[in-house]
Amino acid sequence: MGGSSSRANIAPAPMMQQQLQNIIPDKYKQFSELEQALKYAGIESIQMVIGFDFSKSNEWSGERSYKQSLHGLNYLNPYLHVLNVLEPIIPKFDDDGIFPAFRFGCTLTRDQTVAPLLAPANTDPHFTGFSQLIQGYKDAVQQTTLSGPTTFAPMIKQAIEICKAYGGRQLIFLLLLTDGDV
Repeated sequence: MGGSSSRANIAPAPMMQQQLQNIIPDKYKQFSELEQALKYAGIESIQMVIGFDFSKSNEWSGERSYKQSLHGLNYLNPYLHVLNVLEPIIPKFDDDGIFPAFRFGCTLTRDQTVAPLLAPANTDPHFTGFSQLIQGYKDAVQQTTLSGPTTFAPMIKQAIEICKAYGGRQLIFLLLLTDGDV
């Protein structure tokens, strides 16, 4: 016993990997095919929860790739791109169209907690529809100071609390939008 193990050496057990592939294999060319497979697997309704990474590494990563912050609003940044891609898809599964959105890694939260996307001015994390969510993200970019470090634990804990609030009866889809520098 003892010693250290690398996360790179940890893989799903063969049985678990096989079960995952049997549930929803990655073989779809069209969204309609994936949508049908999800419904066949019993996934008809979700609650999407979004966490936006506002750590300082968004500046460094963005500088390498785009010559500016990944949160830059003068172009279709990666965060906006993901939201645009998901906009026609998620409403087919998220029945209420209300999206709780949070931020982490900023000066307000650092690696300790999460905050509603527009805190402290607005402490309600809920956005109705993607257009409100996208505008909320743009507003947050203008009022948020990047910091760090990046850690997902507070956001995962927040999603668990939301799941508990639903009494465990709602499938939670946690979308972590990050630069990948963890």
